[in-house]
Amino acid sequence: MKQLFRHALFVIVGHLISFGAISASAQTPPACACAFVKDQQPQDVRVVFAGEPQPRSARAGMVVLTGDLIKVTPQVRGTLVCDNVPNPVVLTRTPRSQPVPCNGRPEEGILIGRNGRKIDSRTMSDTSDVGFPVVLSPRSTKLRDARPVLRWTAIPDATTYKVTVRGEAGSWSTNVPAKPGGQVQEVVYPQPCASERDTNCAPLLRAGETYKLVVEANGRSSEEEDLPNLGFTLLPGEQVRKVLSLEEGINRLALEDSLKTKMRASLYANYELDADAITLIEGDPLSQRNPEVVRLLGNLYLKLGLTRRAEALYLNLLKPDLAAQDNPAGKAVTRQTLGEIYEALGNLQEAVKYYEEAKNLYLGLKDRESARRIEGRLSDLRK
Repeated sequence: MKQLFRHALFVIVGHLISFGAISASAQTPPACACAFVKDQQPQDVRVVFAGEPQPRSARAGMVVLTGDLIKVTPQVRGTLVCDNVPNPVVLTRTPRSQPVPCNGRPEEGILIGRNGRKIDSRTMSDTSDVGFPVVLSPRSTKLRDARPVLRWTAIPDATTYKVTVRGEAGSWSTNVPAKPGGQVQEVVYPQPCASERDTNCAPLLRAGETYKLVVEANGRSSEEEDLPNLGFTLLPGEQVRKVLSLEEGINRLALEDSLKTKMRASLYANYELDADAITLIEGDPLSQRNPEVVRLLGNLYLKLGLTRRAEALYLNLLKPDLAAQDNPAGKAVTRQTLGEIYEALGNLQEAVKYYEEAKNLYLGLKDRESARRIEGRLSDLRK
């Protein structure tokens, strides 16, 4: 169990949103983190988040990052699980002010903490009101399930969608009646054909081959979205088994369910199972009350080129209910990412607005390097 626990914490989200036009200067570095376990509600523990003058009372499920400070008084009680630390960390009475005890190293990455990402304007897609079906899933991803749910956006007045999965050895197509009023349409890839006489079946999807989902309706096609690498593959069996083993370790941890959802989604993202990660988060409404989970979901959509969906998620982080739970570092990341999104979409006024807010937050955190990078973006925009 300890070995499995150790491996689960060593899993790297590390799957940076690997685009490059805004380059590494727009990248947000990850930060290693710890989380208070839920079976031992912290007592006599306060947290001074970096950039905040007053401490907050610690609570089960709270995530603390490098740069934050844990303050304890007798009789202290509290246990944390941390990135890259093999065993739970039990708080002691001394010292009274303790650093966050995670042991983050760049080569090992982050599981609980914030995930880095960067954005490329050349692959940022504006899929709002485009008039053709936009593939939502699977796209630019690996899959565990050989019978995935195929999802795409609805278009006005379409009554039927032609759905095709193209493979290296052939293709499969079917006509799917439109679901009235649904903004998202979907169909499950059928079971494999046992014989030529079978109906409602499809060729078996095989690991190692590349496939692409294409949806057509009313003379329009999803291929009008001119982005590269929108295909998908199946994860090899041995990697599927490894993911399942690590997931079992995460499920055994004494953490809030919403944090477990983020850790499992991060695990999936590490193995490029981005569609599975999105499905997991979107199927857990409770987890979407956690700002770090919302940021991870937004980053996944950015990676897939679904910029407007990412924009909506990041704007939600500015709303009072989520903002009240966020810390200054998270708020700075949110505004920086919104600046990057609007810069890539050509809305320079909004880009400047959010970059300025992010820079001021970073200065409050005494993170002068991040503030300097953002000032570089602002200088380029003002030219």
